[in-house]
Amino acid sequence: MKPHTYQLVSQRQADAAVSAIGIIIKSLPQVVVMEVVIREYRSSRSLAQNRLMWAWYKQIATHLEETMGEIHSDQAIHALMKQTFLPMQVATIRGEVVRERKSTAKLNTKDMSEYMEKIDMWCSRDLGLVLDHTEDVYQAAMGIK
Repeated sequence: MKPHTYQLVSQRQADAAVSAIGIIIKSLPQVVVMEVVIREYRSSRSLAQNRLMWAWYKQIATHLEETMGEIHSDQAIHALMKQTFLPMQVATIRGEVVRERKSTAKLNTKDMSEYMEKIDMWCSRDLGLVLDHTEDVYQAAMGIK
C-alpha cells in the first residue's frame, strides 16, 4: 500500500485526515495492521541550501588545489563531507551488511543547516578557509530572515 502523508495546519485538515484514514481502512479487503505516525513537519532541504552546498564544495576544491596542489572534483569533496559529518546507516539485506552514508537529499532543512554549519566550521578550523557567506544567498540557505 502506498503511504499517505497529510500536513495538518488547521482543524479542518486534521478532520479530513482522520476521515481519509477511516476510508482507507474500510476499503481494505482484509484486516491489515496499519501504522499512523504524527510528528512535527520539517521540509526537505531547500534549493538555496543545495546551491550553497555545491558552491562551497567548489570553493573547497579550488582552495585545496591552490594551497596544496590537490585536484579534486566537487563530487569527491561531497563524499568527504558526507563521510566526515553524516551518520553511517547500516542495513542487512539477505544476510549481507550494507553500509552507506545518509544522503544530503534526505536531510530536512534543519539537519541540512546543521550539516552546512559543520562544513563551515571545519573549513575555517582545518583549512583556514572562510567560505562564501554572500548575505542574501547564505541567509536564504540557512533560513535566516
